[in-house]
Amino acid sequence: MKTKQQLTDEIKTLQAQLDAMPEAGINYKPKMGDNYFTIHSDGSIDRSTWSADEFDKAHYECGNCYPTREAAERIVRNRMTLVKLREFAFVPDFSNPKQEKHHFDMHKGGLSWTNIAMADSESPVYFETDKLRYDAREAVGEAAIVDMLEGGLV
Repeated sequence: MKTKQQLTDEIKTLQAQLDAMPEAGINYKPKMGDNYFTIHSDGSIDRSTWSADEFDKAHYECGNCYPTREAAERIVRNRMTLVKLREFAFVPDFSNPKQEKHHFDMHKGGLSWTNIAMADSESPVYFETDKLRYDAREAVGEAAIVDMLEGGLV
């Protein structure tokens, strides 16, 4: 069992992480001297210290600042999930209502899928047939797809 001091320290650490997180839709912008994490094109992650130099500003302007290594790692995992899903995907023609457009969605806290005919979905990937959608789910794994849909790509 943890001591009261250990739990207090954990709460302070978690509160600091929570305070560092951006509101939904807003990029994380470190304060002077704060550590932050960036993702390279190969998926590797680096820690930097914000000094508002040209590199820091470039990272921020393209949405590549993360408050924790864990947040950056989740984005890398989610991007890799999307890459794997795209092997089964296609670009739908939303002007064609007869074309099948299968995609994944979250419904009532779980993964669901549907065939839509309009551009009203925010799905990052579509499949031409239900079989391709099923094959993608089998290849990538349901947990990875759920994490991608819940955690985002940026």
